[in-house]
Amino acid sequence: MHVPYVVGAADALGIPFLTPYLAGNKSGDYAHGANFAVGGATALGRGYFRRKKLDARFTPKVHRSLFHGLPHRKGDLNLPLLFPTPGTKWSDLMASSLFLLGEIGGNDYNQALFQGRSVDEVKTFVPDVVAAISAALTELIGLGARTVVVPGNFPTGCNPGYLAQFQTNDTAQYDAKGCLRWPNDLSQLHNRALMAELAELRRRHPGVAVVYADYYAAAMDITADPRKHGFGGAPLVSCCGGGGPYNTNFTAHCGATTSTTCRHPYEAVSWDGFHFTDHAYKVIADGVLRGPYAAPPVPLAKCGSRS
Repeated sequence: MHVPYVVGAADALGIPFLTPYLAGNKSGDYAHGANFAVGGATALGRGYFRRKKLDARFTPKVHRSLFHGLPHRKGDLNLPLLFPTPGTKWSDLMASSLFLLGEIGGNDYNQALFQGRSVDEVKTFVPDVVAAISAALTELIGLGARTVVVPGNFPTGCNPGYLAQFQTNDTAQYDAKGCLRWPNDLSQLHNRALMAELAELRRRHPGVAVVYADYYAAAMDITADPRKHGFGGAPLVSCCGGGGPYNTNFTAHCGATTSTTCRHPYEAVSWDGFHFTDHAYKVIADGVLRGPYAAPPVPLAKCGSRS
């Protein structure tokens, strides 16, 4: 799950930021929901990457194991942290909650691409990544979830980190906005496969609202016309970084003593070359939660006291 997007979604809804799973100690800490996101997590297991002779540096599938552990954290069966009132049934809690599952898959592709694998090889990962997302969603439905938002991947070809890592003098590889075509093609391939799988899951589970969140289109809208949303005029340049045409320098990452931060972060689209700014995440969240970038629309009635 993309951690900053969860924050952006809460901000867009006007509710407090969701408590990270490991930070809560009492039921009230989760009055508006819980955040199970893990930075860098993948959809596929370490064994998958090792079989392909890739460095499996991230921990996959942690979201689901944390989720299963939450109701009785710390081994105390009398401390069901998620339950707002005594006697609440697990099935009722699941049915009345809104789940945000993802975005997932980007890190699977990032690992391979940044380790030098070709985009043609990485495209072969897509069916396996989508199958893993489908399995997680099916598991949630089996546990009683009735409203799940499943985002697609972002247009990584407009990501300053990708633009810096894979910059080329071949102008044909860039679109009119200055984004790299092939990473965006990969994201769109993933998103098409994911949408097809979600359509099948809706057919199998007619009583469940399975919403596709079009992060790709929402982010491209910002890139195409940043000033419409209150940004400055350089959507492909990160706010915090170490110089270069995209202010993304892999020898001087954001936060290093040699990096710098832009004067007006609110006007920037990218924060560190790989993540958006708070403002950008809020705009994307608004586009998903209030339209037009969700199909079917997100039932916002689920987003009141809990998420």
